[in-house]
Amino acid sequence: MIGIQISSIKELDNLTKTVDILQIEAFQLFLAFPYDWTQKNLFHLQSVFATLKKYNGVKKIFIHAPAQQHLDGIVRKIRMQRWKKLREKMELCSLLGVDGYIVHLQFPLTLPLDMLIAEGDQLFYDFLSPIPLILENTVLPGRFGNKLSSMEQFLLHLDPIIKTEICLDTAHLFVSGYHFEDKESANQLKNKFPQLFQKTTLIHVNDSKTPFNSNQDWHEHLGKGYLGLGSLGAFLSLFDKNRSFILETPTLNFDDFIVNVAILKGLISGNSK
Repeated sequence: MIGIQISSIKELDNLTKTVDILQIEAFQLFLAFPYDWTQKNLFHLQSVFATLKKYNGVKKIFIHAPAQQHLDGIVRKIRMQRWKKLREKMELCSLLGVDGYIVHLQFPLTLPLDMLIAEGDQLFYDFLSPIPLILENTVLPGRFGNKLSSMEQFLLHLDPIIKTEICLDTAHLFVSGYHFEDKESANQLKNKFPQLFQKTTLIHVNDSKTPFNSNQDWHEHLGKGYLGLGSLGAFLSLFDKNRSFILETPTLNFDDFIVNVAILKGLISGNSK
């Protein structure tokens, strides 16, 4: 399922037309904190999402957390506030009928994993919402979400407490030091972290404006950056069409959507042959 990023609620006004023109089946929406989470906006979102899924062929909708809501914090008080806000937003996402809430996994690796999981358990032990938490890899060094080994361990410990899935961003992987320039190296990466890739339900498809292992998060149009279409195609070949592939490439105008969506469809179609 191919989709795009919607950066603000205002863009929803033209989303039906966008979905029809681009022929996409998914999208993600950034909601600013706290301004977009008003009761009025939530009622509006609920109506728009239901209509898109019922009449316009949209199958997957994701909410992406803003920066101040990512899982981060050295001080315990800050971390517990993040866990609490995360639960609140996921409960609201359940009411909206979306398919997941995306956060960057940015807890420092200097903190004990067991302690972090215990903090999450304290806030989520009785959580009954069907909405999954989707952990996204990050470019920040020294964080649980920067290296796939630590991300996989975090996933395995958190998933028994709350339904947890994974979002892998192609640009984030590349600038964090992961090679997948051909299908052989891509498969080697998947085989090294099988449980992480098995739980990957969402892929952010981006080229990179910065070079390999730079740890800088600058997205580029598909085929225009350091990654290139060969590497992107190799990585996407690891996943079946039932996963969600969301573009986060720069969008200065609607033509950017058209070009990048067409390229992404071509990459996925080529992998199915």
